[in-house]
Amino acid sequence: NKKKGEEKKDYEVLVTDLIYPYKSDKFWFEAYELLRKLTQTSLIGLILPVGVETASAVALNLSLLFATLLVYLQPYQSNTDFILALFSLFMLATFTQMDWWFGNASDCAQDLFSETLLKRS
Repeated sequence: NKKKGEEKKDYEVLVTDLIYPYKSDKFWFEAYELLRKLTQTSLIGLILPVGVETASAVALNLSLLFATLLVYLQPYQSNTDFILALFSLFMLATFTQMDWWFGNASDCAQDLFSETLLKRS
């Protein structure tokens, strides 16, 4: 069995691992990141039935909002961590728009193909 002091040290190690990448006044940023991910996935999932265009616009706006907050807060101790986090948000924004564009391009191609088949028959 562990003593109380040893249990506290284990807890401190776990917490230290979670807050290590962040500046001391931004210790809460890991919780913010979890809420950001939950918000992005939940909102897109809830809005997707409304339409792909709407979900794509929401995804883009959320990614840009969170990127702006990241730049404003500057939570990371290391510039490398900051650049990687910012890059991942911009890649997320880019890929959501590419998915929308290619989805529309695919629909347009399918409509064109269907019209061509109808004209031949």
